[in-house]
Amino acid sequence: MDKQERDEWRFMLEDEGSKYFVVKTDDIFKYLSDEQLDSFNDILFTIDHGRRKAGKKENAYLVVNEDEPYASKVLALMKAKK
Repeated sequence: MDKQERDEWRFMLEDEGSKYFVVKTDDIFKYLSDEQLDSFNDILFTIDHGRRKAGKKENAYLVVNEDEPYASKVLALMKAKK
């Protein structure tokens, strides 16, 4: 990936207001080849190593699929707590 492609990818994610990137675990094992899975694992390790080196703690996130019937209630609760 060259710099322009990288910048376009970053712009696309930021333009959508995405701060996080979520991938369903089942989809990782269902759709990635062994080689892709190895690369994905290397990427996650690199990010984890970089965060630890920067003194950042390990985070855990709650994810709600927008298709779930309770998603609007969760969003309303989160907005009310801001």
